[in-house]
Amino acid sequence: MAVKVLTEPGHETRVFDLTGPEALRFGDIAAGLSKLLGRTVPFVNVSDGAAYRTFLGYGLEPAYAFALVSLYQHYRKGSRSCVSVNVELLTGQEPRGLDSYLQENLGAFGG
Repeated sequence: MAVKVLTEPGHETRVFDLTGPEALRFGDIAAGLSKLLGRTVPFVNVSDGAAYRTFLGYGLEPAYAFALVSLYQHYRKGSRSCVSVNVELLTGQEPRGLDSYLQENLGAFGG
């Protein structure tokens, strides 16, 4: 997909949101992993303060830690829960869903 956008004319000033076929939340991903692995993979909703302190503990700069917490706030509110058709428009193929992605990458998740 990147090759098409980078090598064909007409994409120079465009921005493409690339998504799968469904809007997902973190809990949806944990449920998909649980189903695939046959064991419970919990989603733990961490408070903004705890996340910020954890990022600082990993050595992130305060401004970057704050930006990550802000990004996760947007995700929690569902403000990035759009689904685009750009993958299909650019590749001619339907985007794969969560179950397909998890199955294809099973080894990375300990399966």
